Amino acid sequence: LSRFSTEVFRAARLFNSDAVSSAALRLAGATVGPRVSWGLDNFEVNPIGPLLHLGADCSFNTPGMLEPVEFDPVNQRLYLGTITVGEGAYLGHGSFIGPDANIGPYCQVAAGSCVQ
Repeated sequence: LSRFSTEVFRAARLFNSDAVSSAALRLAGATVGPRVSWGLDNFEVNPIGPLLHLGADCSFNTPGMLEPVEFDPVNQRLYLGTITVGEGAYLGHGSFIGPDANIGPYCQVAAGSCVQ
């Protein structure tokens, strides 16, 4: 189901459909509030659904990345962490949101920022 949701999410981005993109993430188990805006281009999401919590009215400027998985090459370990984006938050162009990130309501993440 997660692989299917990933493909649906990518297809929805081709048609710039916020509703279908959000629905694909919900299929993967993510919590996605209403009226989430995904911008004009692809915003990369690794849809490990239960690890994503997106509040209502979030806005994602593209391209950027939500990545709840990180690989540590030194210790050869895979790390999973929850990503929470609060209501009305804005993620700028090229931002990277990593495992265990908690972005509060109405926060603005600057373009090119890395939040972990």
